[in-house]
Amino acid sequence: MNSILDMVDSNKSEFIEKLTEAGFDTDQASSFLPQAAQGINDSINNIGSESIFNAFISGNFSDFLNQIDIEELSSKIGIPQEQALSGINAIMPMLSQFFNNDESGAQLTASKLFNGLSGLMK
Repeated sequence: MNSILDMVDSNKSEFIEKLTEAGFDTDQASSFLPQAAQGINDSINNIGSESIFNAFISGNFSDFLNQIDIEELSSKIGIPQEQALSGINAIMPMLSQFFNNDESGAQLTASKLFNGLSGLMK
């Protein structure tokens, strides 16, 4: 189960609304959303536990955003890179809110932290 992709899919209309507020048309938002969610998911999987912990404590997700290949994301959908970055910035606060409030998100965070901390203890 992929909690981020599941979360985005189950709240798709709310995410699309945020993207249209950021200048996407509905078709662009529908195409962008699953690609962006996958990019964010990959970023979380590639970043270290300490960075995940710091991001959730501070609310600063720059480490995640720096891991997302905006150029690739924009070319897959056929939109300018600036629009792709604007879209990521539009959905991150909402995704963070769902992620922090959702039990599966909390479990994923705890799992990442535990795995990182247990690796440090070895």
